[in-house]
Amino acid sequence: MRYDATLFAQTAAYYTRYRLPYPEEMFDYLQRALAFDGSGMALDLGCGPGRLAIALAGKFEEIIGIDPDDEMLIEARKGAQAAGAANVKFRKGSSWDVSPELGRFRFAIMGQAFHWMDRVDVLRRLYGMLETNGAVAIVYQHRKGPAEYHRAEDETVQQFLGERRRAGRGFYQEPEEGHEAVLERSQFEILEPWTLNYEREKTIEWAVGHAFSTSRASKRQLGNRADAFAAEFRRRLLQVFPAGKFVLQVEAKALLGRKS
Repeated sequence: MRYDATLFAQTAAYYTRYRLPYPEEMFDYLQRALAFDGSGMALDLGCGPGRLAIALAGKFEEIIGIDPDDEMLIEARKGAQAAGAANVKFRKGSSWDVSPELGRFRFAIMGQAFHWMDRVDVLRRLYGMLETNGAVAIVYQHRKGPAEYHRAEDETVQQFLGERRRAGRGFYQEPEEGHEAVLERSQFEILEPWTLNYEREKTIEWAVGHAFSTSRASKRQLGNRADAFAAEFRRRLLQVFPAGKFVLQVEAKALLGRKS
């Protein structure tokens, strides 16, 4: 397995604007569970536009964010500068480039990118790179509903790109094993997971922008049909949400492991 450089091509600007920010409650939980005190180094692997690294900036001496996509790194550096997060540095690389040469870390975090990695191998290597009593977190958010929104998105994607889910130069295969099971089989001591279900009101334009932030419906995948895709997606959504907005149901989750 190696990273496909086209996976998130032409998505970074949409990712920054339309992906859901992680709730503050999650960072509060990480602080309580892991007792960050402003010392040590942290690693944000598969950092994308750097949201996790920037949010954690005040809790460590230094944070390194790694991502293989140049456009994502541009967004990440702009975000860190705007936030005044001078102790957050970003490097180009993928999960297959992780090695002890990066340094010794107190904490490592992975967001939505974790399912694109060789998860077993990444956890094995991170275990060796963490300090004793260091910790790893796998965090993600799942758009749970409403069903009409998901149906409109799925049907539009399938109309334009086929029923098999595209991803970069190939297709996406859903992992047979969940993140929880992969973490439980690792060397890490499992800590109490954190879950939050919440709602946000969103517009149809947000839904279109979010679709363009994904690997399966990026503008690279759609090519010159991107505008037609957006128009059809809007049409389908307006049929079920004539007011032009809807309430999005979201589940946020954090899985934690400690090197003991």
